[in-house]
Amino acid sequence: MGSAVMFAQAQEIKPPKPIHMVDARYPDSAICEGIEGTVLVRLTIPTDGISTDVKIAKGFRPDFDQSAIDSVRQWRFRPASKDGKPIEVTITLEVAFKAPRSLRPPGIDCP
Repeated sequence: MGSAVMFAQAQEIKPPKPIHMVDARYPDSAICEGIEGTVLVRLTIPTDGISTDVKIAKGFRPDFDQSAIDSVRQWRFRPASKDGKPIEVTITLEVAFKAPRSLRPPGIDCP
């Protein structure tokens, strides 16, 4: 009886790469509190690299969540690829918010 040898073909998958990022705006509603936090955003990146189906995977606070969504919707990506061909993927991004170190913007009154 003969023997068969199976060879697995390696599939090279490259993750998407951001090529245009927009920083999330720290919400004015949180400036007086000086709080910091992280929002996890889930999105699909089709072969054209323009994010779609942007949703909160794990929220922090509604104002921070909305700022994260607004930011990530503007991101553009080099799409993921498999064996050199663009593919659609769904990923989760972490958007971190740090309290501004500068003075309050004009028009923001804190108690």
